[in-house]
Amino acid sequence: MVLKTHLNIKVRAILMTLGMAVQSFSSENIPENHSKSIETRGITSLIISYTMAHLTLLESENDELVLKRYTNENDPEDFGNIFLDGSILSIIEGQRTSPNQTNGKIEIYIPRSYRENCSIFINSGSLTSETELILKNLAIELSSGSITLGRVSAENIYIRSASGNIRIDHAEGNMRLDAISGSILVQSARGAGTFQTSLGRITMGMEYVTGDLSFETGIGAIALSLPEALSFNFDALTGSGNIWLDSPDEQYHRAISGPLKMSVGPDPVYTIRSRTGIGNIIMNMNISPPAEIL
Repeated sequence: MVLKTHLNIKVRAILMTLGMAVQSFSSENIPENHSKSIETRGITSLIISYTMAHLTLLESENDELVLKRYTNENDPEDFGNIFLDGSILSIIEGQRTSPNQTNGKIEIYIPRSYRENCSIFINSGSLTSETELILKNLAIELSSGSITLGRVSAENIYIRSASGNIRIDHAEGNMRLDAISGSILVQSARGAGTFQTSLGRITMGMEYVTGDLSFETGIGAIALSLPEALSFNFDALTGSGNIWLDSPDEQYHRAISGPLKMSVGPDPVYTIRSRTGIGNIIMNMNISPPAEIL
């Protein structure tokens, strides 16, 4: 299951009460750049929690996780703490010394060999990944800020931004993406899942479908690219806008408003459900199957 646990002040207190090994980041007197590294062998869950941060994920050169923070503040308590409880490694923001302190620029280098669970919680800021993430489960939550990922592969992928856009170059797995106020863009994907936003556009390219798909937005268009030979049950509804379904041979060419339910292809197994209050639903069956599936 996707890790959905929020790390708040109460959880932090519980962790400390349990007597976990705590390693406080020390100030190394390096201007603008503080760093710490820790071995990840044996770790099965990585939890990262910050109140305000601009976080970038990168690839470590070895089996050590490396944390770097760029700041003008010299207080070591602000740099953060590592909590190690058995096979669970938590990185939690330290005490802020100034109410006017700005968001920190943080880099976390994750070993390519780490393929277990990862959960990231940020209240305000942004998250960018510049490395390929191959994990068992991935959970990301931002209350305010954008999420930009490269290639992500996991059994379960849960991503939520209450206010901000979600952009992924490639995603593979069972997906749940929620952008309360913001757009969702997945350039290419394989798998199944649910994609929702109240205000924003949903754009997605599905290379390969392994289960039902559901897309829903209150205000905004839904634009999908699907495999050209895919068979599926189509269930679409727009309150104000048109529904467009186009296949290579134009057998299923439709451009209508209102609800549309139909079967596409022989013996459909999966259902693609699309809903928008205001906006068009555009589906093009124009993706050739990946070479390894042919």
